[in-house]
Amino acid sequence: MSEPLAVESAPGLAPHRIPHPPQRVTGPRVDQSPKAEVVLITRNSRDDLPASLPAIFSGLRIAHGFAWILIVVGEMTGVPTGLGSVVMDGRTLSRTDLVITGMVVIGACGFITDRIIVAISNRLLSWSPQHRE
Repeated sequence: MSEPLAVESAPGLAPHRIPHPPQRVTGPRVDQSPKAEVVLITRNSRDDLPASLPAIFSGLRIAHGFAWILIVVGEMTGVPTGLGSVVMDGRTLSRTDLVITGMVVIGACGFITDRIIVAISNRLLSWSPQHRE
C-alpha cells in the first residue's frame, strides 16, 4: 500500500531549483557546481513539505483505492467473514441479493472514505488552486 504513496509523493519532494542563478558568482558557474546545488537545495528545504503535500494526498488517495481492493480480494479468498466472503457466499448460493448488496456496501464504504480524504486535503490545502474539488 505504501508504493503508490511513495511514487506519487516523490515528485513533490524533488529538490526545487532556482531557474536563473545570481550573476555575481565568482569561480565556476552555479549550474555547473555540485556544491552550489547543495546550497540551493538546503536553502529551500523548509518549503519542501508544504510544496509536496498535494502530491502526498494524491498518493494517499491512490493507496487508499489499492487498500480497498486488497481487503476485498483477501476476504473473498481466505477469510470466512467480511464483505468479500458475503459476496462469495451469495455467488455460491446463487443469492443475487447478497452479491448486489455486498457490492453496493463495498462501493459506498470506499466512496465515503475517499470523500473523507478529499475533505481533509481540501481543508489542509486550501492555498493550492490545483487541489480544490
